Formats: sequence, C-alpha cells, structure tokens
Amino acid sequence: MFKDYYGILGISSDATTEEISAAVEKYHGKISNVLLDEIQMVFRNKSLKLQYDTEYLLYSKSDSKQFYKITNPILERELIKIETYVENRARENIERFQKEEKSWGGAWRWIILIIVIMLVKECVFSYNRGKNIERFRRSEIYTPAGKSSSETNICYITNKLT
Repeated sequence: MFKDYYGILGISSDATTEEISAAVEKYHGKISNVLLDEIQMVFRNKSLKLQYDTEYLLYSKSDSKQFYKITNPILERELIKIETYVENRARENIERFQKEEKSWGGAWRWIILIIVIMLVKECVFSYNRGKNIERFRRSEIYTPAGKSSSETNICYITNKLT
C-alpha cells in the first residue's frame, strides 16, 4: 500500500528539502516517530525520492487512492526495507530503554531514600539549632543584679560547667 508522505506532512509534492524538514519538525511528537523517520529516510535519498515522486504522480491521478498499489517493484522493495528497518530500530530502542529502566529501578529507590534522610536530618538540626538559640537568648536576658552582660555570660557558662 502506498503512503502519501506529502499528505501526512501537509505539504505539496514540489516542496523543497527545507520545507520538508520544517514539516517534519512541526509534526514531531504529533505523528509517530517511526513514520517520521521513514519519511526522512525516503526524502533524504535523492534517487529514492525521485522514484517516490514518480509514483506519487501516478497515485495522485488514481481514482481509488485507498487501494492504490505501487507499480515500481524496486521502490516497493526499498520502502518495505526502510519501514522494517525503522520499526526494528524503534523496537530496539524501546527494549534498551526498558533494560536501563530496570537497572536504574533499584538505584532510584536508594537515591530517594538518601534525599529523604537528608531532609529529615536538616529539619531536626534546624529545630535543635532554634532551641539552642532560644536558650542563649534567655541567658542574655537574665542578668543578676549588679553584673554586666559579659559577666552574666561568664556566670552562665561557669554554671553550666559545674
């Protein structure tokens, strides 16, 4: 079955390579990446693009576009090769990603656990630091009669040591 790459990209059959590249970028993420890779491989190969364009003229004049069969056996063989190659490459990428995800699965749990421990430790440290600052402030406020604030701090420290 013939695929209308120009129709898929929404461009005319006389589009330049820049217009084709822009259309591929425009539809990146909106159309299957496998299909976009297939289109790019056909249009980057000049002789294959010429064969495709010749077949496209026949296709565009056809009454039953849905059931149009490719007349050029060489083009048909090349398109099947490209389609198979792109699908296999996509399948390999998915399998590789799944393997990497499994290998990182346990590591992510440890990383998250370490981050949580560090956050809890920081919260406890901040709380204790706040309590210590409050104790120190209270010791500065209390000054025994007839003593300066520096003498009070010395009294506070010596009282703590004894």
